[in-house]
Amino acid sequence: MKQLLAMRKIFLIIGFLFLACQNEKAPKIILVDTKVEVIDKNVSKQAAKLSIDGMMCAIGCAATIEKNLSKTQGVVSAQIDFESKTGWVIYDTTSDVNPQSLIAIVEKSGDGKTYKVSASSSINPLEVPLKN
Repeated sequence: MKQLLAMRKIFLIIGFLFLACQNEKAPKIILVDTKVEVIDKNVSKQAAKLSIDGMMCAIGCAATIEKNLSKTQGVVSAQIDFESKTGWVIYDTTSDVNPQSLIAIVEKSGDGKTYKVSASSSINPLEVPLKN
């Protein structure tokens, strides 16, 4: 009987140790950067699609053109896709911005000779693709 009680205690202790020493993995937390673009619904918007020649890389050329367009007063959003050599710009029609001024900004980016807009068209702002 004493041996049976001793065996129970040993199994009980081993059971507690086994349960207490399990390696439970903590849930993996992944942080994701997000960018939210708020567009004022009261602004009259139009969009332009630009075909841009002369871009050599996505990081330098496309990013420079996108930055120059984005910082222009009256431009709501600008997005340049290096692969398709295309730019989409949404702008406020009540501002001084128009397709010709957007073309001038693109062509003055860099040294002023590198980038040329070969075609432009006005499109519905809802046709502008979302950034990936």
